Amino acid sequence: MNALKIKISLFVACCFALVSTKLLAQQGDVSINQNDNIYALLNLKKELNEDENTSDRYKILIFQGKESKAEDAKLKFKKIFPQYTPTINFEYPNYKVYVGNYRTKIEAERARVVIKEKFPNASPPIKPRKDK
Repeated sequence: MNALKIKISLFVACCFALVSTKLLAQQGDVSINQNDNIYALLNLKKELNEDENTSDRYKILIFQGKESKAEDAKLKFKKIFPQYTPTINFEYPNYKVYVGNYRTKIEAERARVVIKEKFPNASPPIKPRKDK
């Protein structure tokens, strides 16, 4: 008789567990309301980003040499001129640190005048090679 009570209690507990999971489950619908112009803005942003990173922009070469010294030059430059973003490219046989992404040569030359005060070896504005 005791075994029968245990089996019945176990059966009731299992049924209760199954029923309670169904009762606690939540169901709902999610609807997203957004302006259709968001996709147009995202596409415009993509075009602008591609345009900003084209390789036909003028850059200023501030260092060329070994990788470790290029990293040092990049960090030093970033401390002195936080408004500029230096980049390192490997162009055989040296690592080169470039600054800027200028549309016109005059714009780049104006920045070079300021940069040349702290980095006297800064090159005239150039367009880096496309094969990086």
